[in-house]
Amino acid sequence: MLIAGEYVVLDGSPAIVSAVQRRALASWTDDVTDPKVAFGLDEPNPRFPEAAAARLLAEAQLNTKIPGFLTIDVSALRGATKKLGVGSSAAAAAAAAAAVFASAGHDIADDTTRQQILDVALRAHMAVAPRGSGVDVAGAVL
Repeated sequence: MLIAGEYVVLDGSPAIVSAVQRRALASWTDDVTDPKVAFGLDEPNPRFPEAAAARLLAEAQLNTKIPGFLTIDVSALRGATKKLGVGSSAAAAAAAAAAVFASAGHDIADDTTRQQILDVALRAHMAVAPRGSGVDVAGAVL
């Protein structure tokens, strides 16, 4: 969550970001009808496009393919009727990248792995929302 500097950071100025006690959850399923499945970017209206991009980038970076469908649950980052503005798309990208790394046998608590997850999540988020600063992605990963 950006505490201060949410717009000036886009011009290279500093900002203050903090993690919040809300999480995006990523898991794997074989059920394509699960409403939380992060469909691929080639779908007409992909759910969680940042997560779909993060999965593709992480699998490419690790030269692996994780079987099944990736599900993303960002309900803790949304209100009953609206988005809370605490970085749900950034958290979805971070969770998807971490899910791939973890499934490929990497320790996601390791600093080097965490940096790789950040790189993947940033690239994925920028592919979908190129005008963002990435500070929310950093907050979600780190």
